[in-house]
Amino acid sequence: MNGRGFTLIEIIVTIVIVAILASMLYSYFGPAITGSGVPVARLESAMAAQSAMENVTADYMANYQTNLSGLQTNIGREGSALNASYGSGTVIDNHFITWSGNAEAPAAISNCLKVTIRDGAGWVLTQIYTSGSQGTDCQ
Repeated sequence: MNGRGFTLIEIIVTIVIVAILASMLYSYFGPAITGSGVPVARLESAMAAQSAMENVTADYMANYQTNLSGLQTNIGREGSALNASYGSGTVIDNHFITWSGNAEAPAAISNCLKVTIRDGAGWVLTQIYTSGSQGTDCQ
């Protein structure tokens, strides 16, 4: 025998040590690697909800600054699906409001329209639209 090379025992011990180290590394880094897509999915969902609300605001700015009733009709009824031209989501609030002190109160007609939408992942956004010029009071 010339003494070069490895014995079968040395190779088996090395493989066992590498396997033990690999399992320890996987248990330490595994959740970080497998869960790394979750924040990206949440961000995509939040951006979809934000995009829908921005589409409502763009429509308000272009067509409904003096006609909140028209905007209210176009958005859809409370509890129904958001108008598809705005994006996906559910209309939670779509009603006129007034303020009494620090509390809001529903109103039959007002110069303030409260719109709240919820997307499929549960993100909720609320916007208050006013008729007329900037600084209009909701009373």
